[in-house]
This record gives sequence, structure tokens and C-alpha cells, in this order.
Amino acid sequence: MKSVLIVDDNELYLGIIEQIVKLAGYKVHCASNGKSALEILKKCRIPVMITDFNMPGMNGIQLAGMAKQLFPETLIVMATGDLSAEVCSLATQAGIAKVLKKPLDARIILKILEATHWG
Repeated sequence: MKSVLIVDDNELYLGIIEQIVKLAGYKVHCASNGKSALEILKKCRIPVMITDFNMPGMNGIQLAGMAKQLFPETLIVMATGDLSAEVCSLATQAGIAKVLKKPLDARIILKILEATHWG
């Protein structure tokens, strides 16, 4: 089954995205912070990670940089309320494939997942 890791410190938001992705037929792993997300990535090979940008301890860009070092093939999508040029540039440098505006549009998430190569 195709697996997706969703990372967000807002439990309500995390649960909503989890349900949308599950209903579309994907296996979903959830983490509420970067440290937990890295632990999940090390245990399970997960080809796609959707992460929030603004989280305590480790933000989404820092998480993406560490995840890409461990698993360069992972597709990373980041959600943020701050679509500034600076955030987008840092995201690209960290290996993030797509930066989306929060609140996320379920249709966009599902289109990205459908277009993903699940080798």
C-alpha cells in the first residue's frame, strides 16, 4: 500500500488531513513534531511526507533537510501560511518539492499523491 507521512503540531488539522488521505486509499502515518517524524521515517520506508512549516522544536524546512539526508528519494510537500519568497527559497534548498498555502485544499493534496511515482 502507498504510504504517506503527515506532520503537523495542530492535532485537529493533522486528523483532518489524515482522514482525507486515508479515504483516498493511502496508508497514513502521523507525527506531531519533527523528531517523531524522523523516527517514523527511519522505521518505515515512506515515499511521501506532507509537513507543516511552523512547528515547535524543528520547523518543516529543518525536518525536510534531515529527511532528505537520510532518504533523498522522499517527496516532501510543505504547508504554510507564509508563502514569502524567503520561505519558498529555503524550502527549495532543503529539497522540498512543493510548498502549499494553508489551509490545504484536499483536491491539491490528492492530485500531488496521484501524480507521485510510487516506485
